[in-house]
Amino acid sequence: MNRQANYNNKNNKKNNPLHQSVVENNIEALTLLMENCQFYLDDEGENKLNLIQLACVYSDLVRK
Repeated sequence: MNRQANYNNKNNKKNNPLHQSVVENNIEALTLLMENCQFYLDDEGENKLNLIQLACVYSDLVRK
């Protein structure tokens, strides 16, 4: 994973890779991105949720 790359780029649903990994319930990608990349926490994606709100909505990810 390239730490210099811009991981805040968005797809056609306005999700960056971190948003998308939460939406897809992809714990491995989520962990990899959280450990190695920097994101703008107030950046909104699909459904107008920022990363903090999205984490609250999908908090069951960390319970598994």
